[in-house]
Amino acid sequence: MNEHIVMRAVCAYHKVTPAALLERTKVASIVWLRHELIYLLRSHTNLGWLLIGKFVGGRDQATVKNSVEQVTERILSDPTYAAHVENLSRFVQQFAQASPEPALALARRMIGADALGREDAERAGMCLLTAASILGNTDLSDAEARQAALVVLGSLANVA
Repeated sequence: MNEHIVMRAVCAYHKVTPAALLERTKVASIVWLRHELIYLLRSHTNLGWLLIGKFVGGRDQATVKNSVEQVTERILSDPTYAAHVENLSRFVQQFAQASPEPALALARRMIGADALGREDAERAGMCLLTAASILGNTDLSDAEARQAALVVLGSLANVA
């Protein structure tokens, strides 16, 4: 499974932004969400400790291992939390099955395979998928959704 899909699923489940998960904060609620993200990246992707650390904001291998250990210990000692993580894991799997093609492939198909570098294509794809998610959000009015999607799509101007 792609690490970006896991990130998007965890963010959707907890209704937070990727930036909130990746920021360097010691706020317990955010720290536990980041621990869960790392735990799920370890269990749902083929990424090693170092790549997971890089993906979650440049954290070191020891921090990543500690996150997995924290979640594992809490799962073993708290049945309610174990059920929460199991539900989250199922949500990630369902989200991955329902997700459109990976952002890079979508961006390259829409913009042209050689038009953008890998990072720019990833960013463009994420902007497009984010805009689509915003437009499909039933919690927003049509006007709010259009305005938010335009802000996200406006950031595409910096890519192309």
